[in-house]
Amino acid sequence: MTACGTRSLVVHPPSQRGDLVRVPTLTATEIAGMIDHAILKPELTRSEVDAQLDVAARYRVFSVCVRPCDVAHAVSRLDVLTGHVDR
Repeated sequence: MTACGTRSLVVHPPSQRGDLVRVPTLTATEIAGMIDHAILKPELTRSEVDAQLDVAARYRVFSVCVRPCDVAHAVSRLDVLTGHVDR
């Protein structure tokens, strides 16, 4: 593990078992930026939805998918939390 908390991964590609290939490492922030965060369980309360929206904003995920009844609230809350919402 490096000082900034990332790791290098060495893999053996199937065609070249004898050669090592260094795979670029990704930071947690880069990985979070690729995540689609789904908040879709029908039994979620508004406070549970808010908690998940807070997680999405904190980790700066790529997108958030919510139930139709939560769309307006999610847009409003994420706009306040992040200052940026693509509609």
